[in-house]
Amino acid sequence: MTELKDKHTGIYIKNMVEKVLEKYNIDIQQIYSITTDNGANMISFVNLLGSEIEDEVIEMENENFETRDHFEDGVFFDHNFSFNKLIGIRCAAHTLQLAIKDSIKNADFNEFISDARGLVKKLRIPSLMLKFKDVNTKRPILDCPTRWNSTYNMLKSLLECKDFSSSLAEHNLDYYFADSKWVKLKLIVDTLQPLTEATLKLQSEELTLSDFYGIWTHCKIKLRN
Repeated sequence: MTELKDKHTGIYIKNMVEKVLEKYNIDIQQIYSITTDNGANMISFVNLLGSEIEDEVIEMENENFETRDHFEDGVFFDHNFSFNKLIGIRCAAHTLQLAIKDSIKNADFNEFISDARGLVKKLRIPSLMLKFKDVNTKRPILDCPTRWNSTYNMLKSLLECKDFSSSLAEHNLDYYFADSKWVKLKLIVDTLQPLTEATLKLQSEELTLSDFYGIWTHCKIKLRN
């Protein structure tokens, strides 16, 4: 690890990475792939580093041209065989987060979430704690609005309180939540559930590309259903 003290441009990050590699005697051509988030500066840094590797390999090829025989030229220095190509891999979990945020970024969704959050706040008042215990139901949890998975957990916990909330609404309209809203709530929870499961699986410590493909495909199938 190294501390970044300048603006996080692609060129600056590339230079800092090269310094770290040099410190540990790691040749730049030993780097096969780099996993990053979707930031433009991170993508730029990988492309810059990749171009530098290609330049080094071309220079090496030119230096060794006179000493190569026909077999070496066809097998080890075939330009169609990109063994020296640095691969930049976008973080699957981060990519999924961006897709989810884009899909729920609209006024109708935000208005509905605001209504649901308001009901959760009413159900969390201290005077209702004993009533929740009496019916053996957990109180709904409040979300952190900047984290969609936190909002999913809030909506899921509210859905589990549907019967309790509806019984309160019979005597107090403050707890009233229209049937159409409960239907919409269930639809949102059902839709976000496979995305939540996929997010957790994509955070595995040893995730391979085949693992990712299976998780991604399974998530798409569940969403279609």
